[in-house]
Amino acid sequence: MTACQQFRARDCENIIVLLACATEPIIEASSGMKFGPYQCLYEELDAQFKSAGLSIFNCNWSEIYDFTQDTGAESNFELLGPEEADARKYMLTPKEALENESKKNDSQTVSNENTVSLLNRLSSVSVSLNPNDSLVPRTLGSSVQLLIRKESCTTTQLNGSALIAVFDHPSANECAKAIVTLLREYPSCYLIRTRFSRFNEYDMERIFGIRAKSKQAKVGAGGVITLEVAGPALVVGRSCEEVVQKASSLFEPGFVHVTSEPSLASRQIDLLNGLYRMHLDTH
Repeated sequence: MTACQQFRARDCENIIVLLACATEPIIEASSGMKFGPYQCLYEELDAQFKSAGLSIFNCNWSEIYDFTQDTGAESNFELLGPEEADARKYMLTPKEALENESKKNDSQTVSNENTVSLLNRLSSVSVSLNPNDSLVPRTLGSSVQLLIRKESCTTTQLNGSALIAVFDHPSANECAKAIVTLLREYPSCYLIRTRFSRFNEYDMERIFGIRAKSKQAKVGAGGVITLEVAGPALVVGRSCEEVVQKASSLFEPGFVHVTSEPSLASRQIDLLNGLYRMHLDTH
């Protein structure tokens, strides 16, 4: 499991990566790679993300670019579905690992002293690998197509889109986190992708229809958190409106925008993804 600005793997085989990456992850001359979203929480993690200059809302775990993919050949990587990507299937918390080492000692198996010493120091840190606790919001990303292929979801369950935007203000991050939590109360809604982006006034007008010369358009320069949500076309927009209404009652109102009309939301999402990719290509 790793969180980073850039991820690149070369000459690797059969590795499972639970990833939060600010840019497009790259693999080269690698095979059998499996990717899932980052899922972790402990007390110092939020401050560590900020110190590293990373946003918890920029998690491009599924946007893999393969430098050495042969046309027509089997893919060198796969995206893990929600059930397969559960971090608890692959990792133990320090406390759980220490308990395992203690069991080994009870069965007279020789333990690595350095490992036990490290685990003793780390066991006081309260770590959760529960996807619902994760500091980085768990998203489906491009694995949504995998769900459809495996018939875990039908196309009608995902034929609608909605877009929630949290504009810059002192509680923006906490407001967006609350929205992510509230969305879990709506099983038919799937969080596909989150972004943190900075926009000029003209981008704000182009995407959100906010007049470029207005004061509201200037908040784009401070950063906008966007949440792309998919679900049934007749339900997803209304559900997101309810979520935003609940969140607005907890935080300062007027800084959250929801596009509930599916075709307009889809257009805005395409514009956002295009601008985000342009930003990555120029940095």
